[in-house]
Amino acid sequence: MDNWTSKKILIVDDDESMRHLTETILSANNFSIIQAADGWQALEMLKTHKLDLIITDLMMPQLNGYELIEKIRADPETKNIPIILVTSKSDPDDISCGYHEHKVEYYITKPFSNQQLMAGIRLVLGD
Repeated sequence: MDNWTSKKILIVDDDESMRHLTETILSANNFSIIQAADGWQALEMLKTHKLDLIITDLMMPQLNGYELIEKIRADPETKNIPIILVTSKSDPDDISCGYHEHKVEYYITKPFSNQQLMAGIRLVLGD
């Protein structure tokens, strides 16, 4: 876990309390965190920050999570950043869409536990 200290994660969620909760969990595990309140803000942050992981909500106004992922994947500079989708959409078709159509590395449904989030990050980033 010591190698995580240098890992920078972007949390994208329009719900401030969800961003805060996620940041609290990740900061306690020595990650460096930045936050975006929407997809457009996330895209701006991608221009100035080198990220190791993006954790994004799906249902956000203006630019939803899928649209954000499409823009990230379309840019040669950001296309290889792993993405974890965190959403309340728990239908098997939604989960399948996340993995197969949008190629996210991991899909977590809300509400989630600290252990679920950290297990997903371990899978994506390795320990």
